[in-house]
Amino acid sequence: MTVRPWHGGELRWNAETEDWTVIAPGRGNRPHRVGRAGCPFCPGTTQDTPPETWRLPGDGAGWRVRAVPNRYALSDKHEIVIESPRHDWDLATGTVPEVADVLGAWQHRHRALRPSAAQVVVFRNHGLAAGRTTATTDGGSPTNSSKVR
Repeated sequence: MTVRPWHGGELRWNAETEDWTVIAPGRGNRPHRVGRAGCPFCPGTTQDTPPETWRLPGDGAGWRVRAVPNRYALSDKHEIVIESPRHDWDLATGTVPEVADVLGAWQHRHRALRPSAAQVVVFRNHGLAAGRTTATTDGGSPTNSSKVR
C-alpha cells in the first residue's frame, strides 16, 4: 500500500482495488449531536461557529443561507454551506426560491474558491448515515489543491 501525507492526514493507494482513500484522523473528533440542543449551525449559537465566509441575508439581521469554514476539515479549504436557519429544512421539500438560494450559494462558493484550487468538489451529506454529525441541513464544499493546502 502506498501512503502519502495529505493536509494533516494521509492518502492511501490500494493496489488491489486501484483506489485512493483519504484518511483524516482529526475528523474523528467531530461532535455528534442530534437535534437543536448545542447545534453550532442554528441561529443564536454563533459562539460555536467559525466566522462566516459568505451569507445570503434574510429578514432583519438574519440569513437565508451562509457558509463557514469546517472546523474538522478534509482539506485546508473546506467550507460548510448551511442551507437554512430552520433546523428541520430539507432540500427535497424546500420551495423553489429556497432551493435556488442553496444552489446559488454552492455556485458562489465554487467561484470564490476555484481560483486558488486545483479542484473544487461540492457534495451534500444527507442524514447521519452519510457522515453527517449533526441533524442540521448543510452541504460541504471542500477544495483540494496540488498547492500547499
